[in-house]
Amino acid sequence: AIGALRVGESLSLSWIHFWKSLRYARSDWLISKRGPRSVQYVDVVFRDDGRCSYLSNKNYLLSAAHMESTDHVMRHSDDTRVFQLSRIPLNLAGTQLEIRATAKAVLHFGYVDWQQALDRIFLQRLVARRMLPDAHPEAINRIYAEVLDES
Repeated sequence: AIGALRVGESLSLSWIHFWKSLRYARSDWLISKRGPRSVQYVDVVFRDDGRCSYLSNKNYLLSAAHMESTDHVMRHSDDTRVFQLSRIPLNLAGTQLEIRATAKAVLHFGYVDWQQALDRIFLQRLVARRMLPDAHPEAINRIYAEVLDES
């Protein structure tokens, strides 16, 4: 599929989140569209058009439009091009293709080892507080509370 991409096109695959073991996948985020990992598809690759740049992502994240639409804390969104570590430049001009088959998916193992996940979340909150000193601590905590919510 990667070799079939035309210049400027990107490819997204289903994103499967294993939850506390390899036996269970968490799907409630996908259904409810809530939480920082609420995307159903994640960008995995693009074919460079020679004009796109990751600076377009940074420029958007620092723009007035973005600041007005968020609580100023970068996080995942329904558009995986608009988050802190996007894999695809925002100004890539081509089509974004999705392969919806779960047989070809990105497997997310970040929450399989639950204690390690809790430790990582604790560290990420500390780093976020250090990197975003103007962000209100409740805004940072709200992001990670969504991850830990099992209701």
